[in-house]
Amino acid sequence: MGVVDSEDIPLNLSREMLQNNPVLRKLRKILTDKVLSFLLNEMKKDSEKYEDFYKQYSIFLKEGIVTQVDHSEKEEIAKLMLFESSNLKAGVLTNLPEYCKRMQEDQKEIYYMFSPSRQLAESSPYYELVRSQNKEVLFLYEPADEVIDKYSYFVAAPILLNGERVNSLNAIWTLQPKDVTKEMHETFFKQLAKQQKKSEAFQRPCYTIHYKVGSSTFFSTYFIIRMFHSVKTLKAL
Repeated sequence: MGVVDSEDIPLNLSREMLQNNPVLRKLRKILTDKVLSFLLNEMKKDSEKYEDFYKQYSIFLKEGIVTQVDHSEKEEIAKLMLFESSNLKAGVLTNLPEYCKRMQEDQKEIYYMFSPSRQLAESSPYYELVRSQNKEVLFLYEPADEVIDKYSYFVAAPILLNGERVNSLNAIWTLQPKDVTKEMHETFFKQLAKQQKKSEAFQRPCYTIHYKVGSSTFFSTYFIIRMFHSVKTLKAL
């Protein structure tokens, strides 16, 4: 905890002045940048010490990604996030810059997966698809980790397996049952059988696709929880 003194701040402060005062906005920007710079240096200098700090205060960093307006600050906060990775042992944490250094040359996306535990994540059919391509996946266990997906939405891009599209017939998903012809139906399952035969990694004939719409129950109640300072007063529905 610290105190910042400035001769440029008036003694009589109103709520409106606190929100609109340019001096206070500048001070907030300077202090935020200083704190983020300090934490980034601490993470590089003593990773074990930073991990202890992160376990206690990571919820506030994740809140910052949601509430900050300045995108440059969001990017700096994102560098402070720690996750388990499919390329590392259980319990070993990594960050986004380190992940990017390990990315394959043709890889343009960061793969991540929400799961209650590592065991469930590694047994998931969704993980199976990227594992067959030797892609590294970040495992996210906490409800608050959904902030990593706060501003992105799932795009039904082709899933490649051995260089070929697995879901090349995904247009069939948008059709009504009465519009699906016998030929389309047979072609669809022939394609699945073909991929099943070509690669043992593709062991499941069907995958559901989740489209992110709005926030989860966690984010819908998060600020109410903060208001009451207790998670025991609310129950997820």
